[in-house]
Amino acid sequence: MFAAIALVWLLSIGSCVLLGAGAGYAVDAASKSELAHRVGKRADEYELKQHNEIANREASVHTRDDYVRDYDQNY
Repeated sequence: MFAAIALVWLLSIGSCVLLGAGAGYAVDAASKSELAHRVGKRADEYELKQHNEIANREASVHTRDDYVRDYDQNY
């Protein structure tokens, strides 16, 4: 009886190991694909675009002091 339980346990552990190895191989192969590189490049471009938009919005905000200083310097 113990041998049967041990065999089932070993087979279940073995199947989990094989599933894990297969999943690891699939993820590794997918990460090296051309599509993954294009998606990564697009994500980087999108992140840079978002960063630039935020920086431009922050740079375009002016307070009253900015206008007063500009007036005092130029007029």
